[in-house]
Amino acid sequence: MTKHRTKAYLTHLLTFWLLLQLPVYCSAPLEWTFTTVSRTVWSKGEVVASPSVGRNGLVYFGAKDHTFYAVDSGKGKLTWKYRTHGAISASAAVDNNAVVYFGSEDSFVYALDGVQGGLEWKFETGGKIRSSPALSNLGILYVGSDDKNVYALDTATGAKLWKFTTGGKVSSSVALAEGLAIYFCSEDGYIYSLDADTGEKIWAYKTSGKISASPVVGHNNSIIVGSEDNHLYCLNGRTGKLKWRTFLNGPILSSAAIGPSGRIIVGGGDDKLYQLNPVDGGIVRQYKARGAIVSSPAVGNDGIIYFGSNDRRIYAVELNGDKVWSHQTNGRVVSSPAIGSDGSVYVGSEDHKLYAFSGNAAEVRLGPAISSWPMFGKNSRRLPGLIEEDNQTAPYIVFQPQSQIRPLGQRVALLAEVHGQGPFDYQWHKDGEPVVGQTQPVLFIAEASDNDSGDYFVNIVNPYGVTRSFPATLTITKPQPAQIVLHPKPLKAEYGQTIQFKSTARGSGTVTFAWFKDGQALDSAADKVEILNKYSPLEGFCSILTLKSLLTSDEGLYSVVASNAFGQMESSSAKLTVGPSPLFKLSGSHLEEDGYLRLEVVGPLNHEVIVQESSDFTKWRDVLTLPLNKQLLPVGDSPGQPDLGSAELRMPVLPVGEDLEQKKIEIAVQLSKLAIAQRISEEQGIEVAPESLEVELIFILSRDDTREQQLKQGYPLDPNHPEVLKRLEKGSFFRFKLVEASASAP
Repeated sequence: MTKHRTKAYLTHLLTFWLLLQLPVYCSAPLEWTFTTVSRTVWSKGEVVASPSVGRNGLVYFGAKDHTFYAVDSGKGKLTWKYRTHGAISASAAVDNNAVVYFGSEDSFVYALDGVQGGLEWKFETGGKIRSSPALSNLGILYVGSDDKNVYALDTATGAKLWKFTTGGKVSSSVALAEGLAIYFCSEDGYIYSLDADTGEKIWAYKTSGKISASPVVGHNNSIIVGSEDNHLYCLNGRTGKLKWRTFLNGPILSSAAIGPSGRIIVGGGDDKLYQLNPVDGGIVRQYKARGAIVSSPAVGNDGIIYFGSNDRRIYAVELNGDKVWSHQTNGRVVSSPAIGSDGSVYVGSEDHKLYAFSGNAAEVRLGPAISSWPMFGKNSRRLPGLIEEDNQTAPYIVFQPQSQIRPLGQRVALLAEVHGQGPFDYQWHKDGEPVVGQTQPVLFIAEASDNDSGDYFVNIVNPYGVTRSFPATLTITKPQPAQIVLHPKPLKAEYGQTIQFKSTARGSGTVTFAWFKDGQALDSAADKVEILNKYSPLEGFCSILTLKSLLTSDEGLYSVVASNAFGQMESSSAKLTVGPSPLFKLSGSHLEEDGYLRLEVVGPLNHEVIVQESSDFTKWRDVLTLPLNKQLLPVGDSPGQPDLGSAELRMPVLPVGEDLEQKKIEIAVQLSKLAIAQRISEEQGIEVAPESLEVELIFILSRDDTREQQLKQGYPLDPNHPEVLKRLEKGSFFRFKLVEASASAP
């Protein structure tokens, strides 16, 4: 008995000691949960999108059940919901007027009234939308689509301002440096930087794997993003040059967050959360979960990192690596946490629930960390805009105005982003002098002129002091008109084939193309005409004209005009030559005893042939038209080849009998001798007299061959040569000519 009592005493003592080692939160500070639909085998209510927190006390998020929800942040009760026609896996952006913008896998971008849930507008793309929209201070919404495009939309109407085409699906969300550039990634493996106003490419950087993670903007305008090639990349935001890259043990699907000191925090390709040095990418610290980390971390102002894992847990971890708490859910957690201004944390799970956790009540520093990018989307509303902070200090600039080179006549925007307690007063200066009317966070010039070049800075004032930004130089340059780099090339094709003309161009802004045939604009709506315009970082602006099922009427001169807002250029003309179909041929002919000539022809089924007669090979007259309606059995395996038909004709030939046979033999022998003599001369360099040759093989002259074809076959004499004509004075000769059917060409 004594032995058992001693063992029990030691067990209780060990348990008490372990409890003393637990952090402040021994369990997660769960406030409430909200369930989308009951979790059954057939229900689809998983929450993979990250929530957004509005200023009106509502939390917004979408789910796989095709529904977008607005939930009261205090009680977790439903305020309204909106039904789409596809799963919602992207986060929403909320503007200052409580309008909510999000995308659905039904291919639409939606704008809803955030208070009541009514539809403001919707815009259709060509593919599923898994990219979270980013909203600029200039009222432009940026969003990617599975149709390989990134779109810029007017938030007032939903109208498309421009689109940019990549080589892969765009599930990555846009990161925005206000007034300057947007950054995003594509599954083609590129990291792109575009002009935020025009969509013109600034640079593109190629990684070795697909990219579905979203880039973040770190200190000194560094662009940080992970790739499925297992590396985290840091690029210069202005030039796209690589600063460093770090291997993180697997495909990186998590988007990074930036801590207060600039430290980069990201889920690796394994089950670890990494902290990296922003200068060289060195790994400073790592925290091991029990499953892979797809969720993007969020950093609170109290120094706690929040993230989810495929091990079905939500974690809260100190910057020093100590765990504060974790909470077990019943599904994978790929949703990225959102930290509200009061420190509350909201995150979804694949168990169909949204979880709300309270902030650390003992801390007065609540909300997201004061850094350039403390969480996915930058702040709780999933905007790349400001993060509010209540502290009694002068404004703190976290994003300085950036120097720009802009074309004449285009829009310009300069921004200094601040944290601190407002209200804020702004005054922009150019070359040391105040700029009249420029007293907003964004200095905006609708149409840049030569006089706008100069050095700019802004003074920002709040009740506790004044802060001056770094200077930024604005240089206005002359825009570049459209210029064709690659002209379309001449082509030779056969009847029924499909061909492509291609042209590439460059210039300021977006370059468009218009194709012409013989000086007339092509009808791009025609079934056989297809025009594809695209942009790639390797080629620039490109246009491909495809002509299907060629007819002889398609022969002509083709050109293209490239245009932008600053000029246009027409390409050189490319000639298209359409030859006869290789499927059409004379399959047989022979002279019958009764003096009739039997002719057999093969060609595409349901086409027609015209039989023409001539006595001198120069003037041909139509005799009759024959339909190729006798279907032939296919020979061998010829996938994609059209069905063939045949036709027969018996024609009387004069003179008949021995006279015709004798003339036929004489002509054949004479032409054969000449052909053989010429070949011996060309191949062996020996001059041979044709009359000295004894010919046993008789060459059959194909009367419907072109002169070029005859020469290739070895016939040196033209059919109009006197040596031929004098032997054909009483003969009649026939040829076939293909008639194009109204049906599609083969």
